[in-house]
Amino acid sequence: MLVSAFLVISFTLEVLLLSWCHLSFFRAGLKDKLADAGKELVSERDAGTKLRAQLGDAERARDEARTAQEAAAKERDLALAMLAEARTEWEGVAMEREDALSSLAEVRHSLSDKEASERVLSSACETMLTDLGIGPGPTLVDRLARVRERSRELAEAETLRVVQRAFAILVSHYPSVDRDIVPRGWPAVYTDEELDAIVADSADFGRRMMELALVDLASEQA
Repeated sequence: MLVSAFLVISFTLEVLLLSWCHLSFFRAGLKDKLADAGKELVSERDAGTKLRAQLGDAERARDEARTAQEAAAKERDLALAMLAEARTEWEGVAMEREDALSSLAEVRHSLSDKEASERVLSSACETMLTDLGIGPGPTLVDRLARVRERSRELAEAETLRVVQRAFAILVSHYPSVDRDIVPRGWPAVYTDEELDAIVADSADFGRRMMELALVDLASEQA
């Protein structure tokens, strides 16, 4: 009976010893696993910290990129506005250039017309001066300044010819006309009213005598 009890106690002790061994082994394995888990946890924590840092850097880079993009958009809009303004100014300059060219063409045409008119006028002046008998002079202006005097000379000469011819015709009909008394002027015996009446009465006679004298002079030149 004691042997049986001893065997039971021995078996129980062996079982307990095996259990303690298993427990010690399990605890050692658990400790190792816990250590490994701790290391992994620390590693994962470090990785999370790095990941959060990288995420922060990525967010900052994104914000900087967004800010840079907005600045680039503003610069683009400003450049487009400046381009549109420059284009408008260029169009204005182009229009001014076209207007200037058009004005220049008009001025050239006007100058050409003026030069042509001056040539025609100069030719007409030369013809007139030749007809009036005004010879070459220092300048055309100096020669034209003589036109008035020369015209008066020619008019007086022509008037004298007409009067001489008309008086000659009159004398041919009335040879007894006193050639000394008539050139002295109006007789003093007439009043102004009587002289005005004589002038009015002689108007048609004077016109007919002038026409007759002109026809007679022209027949000599034919």
